[in-house]
Amino acid sequence: MSFSARPRARSTTSRTTAPGSGTDRARVLVPLLGLVLGLVLAALDQTVVATALPAIVGSLGGLSRAFWTVVAYQLAMCLAMPLTGKLGDLYGRKALYQAAIVVFLAGSALCGQAHSMVQLIEFRALQGLGGGGLMVGAQGAFAELINSRDRGRYQGSLSAVISFAPVVGALVGGVVTDRLSWRWVFYLNLPIGVAALVITALALHLPRHRALPRIDYPGAAVLCVALTCLVLVSSCAGTVYPWGSPIVLGLAGGAVLALAGFVVVERYAVEPVLPLRLFRRSAFSASAAVNFLVNFAWFGSVTFLPLFLEIASGTTATDAGLLLLPAMIGIIIASKAAGHLVTRTGRYRWLPVTGTALTTVAFVLLSTIDIDTSRVVSGGYLLLLGIGIGLIMPVLIVVAQNAVAVRDLGAATSVVTLGGSLGASLGTSLFGAIFTAELAAQLAVRVPTATGVRGLQPSAITPGLVRSLPAAVARGVRLAFGDALTDTFRFALPVLLCGLVLTVLLREVPLTGSRRK
Repeated sequence: MSFSARPRARSTTSRTTAPGSGTDRARVLVPLLGLVLGLVLAALDQTVVATALPAIVGSLGGLSRAFWTVVAYQLAMCLAMPLTGKLGDLYGRKALYQAAIVVFLAGSALCGQAHSMVQLIEFRALQGLGGGGLMVGAQGAFAELINSRDRGRYQGSLSAVISFAPVVGALVGGVVTDRLSWRWVFYLNLPIGVAALVITALALHLPRHRALPRIDYPGAAVLCVALTCLVLVSSCAGTVYPWGSPIVLGLAGGAVLALAGFVVVERYAVEPVLPLRLFRRSAFSASAAVNFLVNFAWFGSVTFLPLFLEIASGTTATDAGLLLLPAMIGIIIASKAAGHLVTRTGRYRWLPVTGTALTTVAFVLLSTIDIDTSRVVSGGYLLLLGIGIGLIMPVLIVVAQNAVAVRDLGAATSVVTLGGSLGASLGTSLFGAIFTAELAAQLAVRVPTATGVRGLQPSAITPGLVRSLPAAVARGVRLAFGDALTDTFRFALPVLLCGLVLTVLLREVPLTGSRRK
């Protein structure tokens, strides 16, 4: 059910296109810069802060609470995504996007001034609300600015930015923390955010909504409860609490009940937060599901690859992170190519099918690596993986947006974006538990107590510890890491196969608009 009796007016204009010749690039590029800057802020901030966390703990103390600086941002971000998407549909996207920038900048400035870990956690939550608004608001505004066929050309660039941001964020966080201070990790957001605010204020022109909408408060409340339970499960299970603990099981049960209640509430809402009619469109449902599954497998498995490379080859954490560059390069190249192919041909179905197939093959190859695999070979596997991911990501958001009406653009964008975020979070948590269990089992085999090293626990193993062990024992630990990692890749294969089946069944809906002559 909903409150307020005044009807909602539709936007005064429809999607903007240049008649007969596709989107006018000169009109699009300037506001697109403002949208990209916002996406960069939201995408960078997760890994930037994670890299600076040891320095933050050293300055503020509160080691036991440090984990919650990441959870607070992630939780607030997930809560903001569906709400921002729907409010953008109701009130107009430009004002919501600019409000998200202001909230994010306020949170950044306050984080830089934090004098305790509790303050930092609170300010990170505020920052996360802005970050979620930036992620969904930017892509929703972008969808309203450009017709779906021309959108592919630009969506490839946006996907490349979002994919490459974690690597850049980790490097920037380390450099800024070492050369300046951890506080500058937050202060550097301010000039970028101000630039995005000015550019969008002057150059971004989108339809306005003139009537007061009906707000689905009950649906929003139940959805927030469900997302809170899901994020806490993905963040705490296997780390703060065991997977089978009463707290984790209670949160999982709460998520299931809240989601069931949400479906009931939305069926009777006049203006639902997430209209259930969207899920009756097979193209939308399939694209959202594939995005969840691919992110689940991609982040869940590859998260542990840098640690393996660091321990197996004895490199630094920074160098190990750089070893993932082939995957990032593959994503950038394939995303750009996929976007241009969608714009030129108007066809897209074969791209996610090919991308999911290549990703599955890459996971099969990665499941064969060990400590003796050369960097050239592992880099080739990662390049193939990046190409597969790059062919999938930019197309899914275009497919989902093209499958719905203009009035549902924000809600549709938020579902796909939120699904990817939850998939990455849940995948990391679940595969983290699998990796830890497999590593413990392999350590028992590879490093028996007869070697004189007793009680090696997965959580206690660091590159420094491995270097200090006798050569035979260190090799056993490295072999255990390799076996645990390859087993994790194998567990991810059924998830990817499900995604492949969904892409094969994906029905192609003609894209609106025409390409440039």
